[in-house]
Amino acid sequence: IIPNCGSYVMYIGMASKTEYENLRARIKQYQKETGANFTRERLHRLFKKWGNYVYLHYLPVNASREVILTLEDRLIASLTPPCNADIRVKSVKTAVRAFN
Repeated sequence: IIPNCGSYVMYIGMASKTEYENLRARIKQYQKETGANFTRERLHRLFKKWGNYVYLHYLPVNASREVILTLEDRLIASLTPPCNADIRVKSVKTAVRAFN
């Protein structure tokens, strides 16, 4: 444990609550992908390096899918978490590419 290192938002995403999809299932999917068949490079590295120190925080939002996608885009654009590869706000995406 690194003292006084703080907490950082590493990834922002959404999960629908249906019979087959929910937040718990989504996290388990990410953790299973840490094997040889991972599809999300950044999340693979996050769980491989920091898996024991990753904490989940969530915010239930009762709104339309469009409103939730807008909220997700704004959060990603304002915080630019390092494990989010898809930044849909064009001006932010351009700025992030300049530094990667």
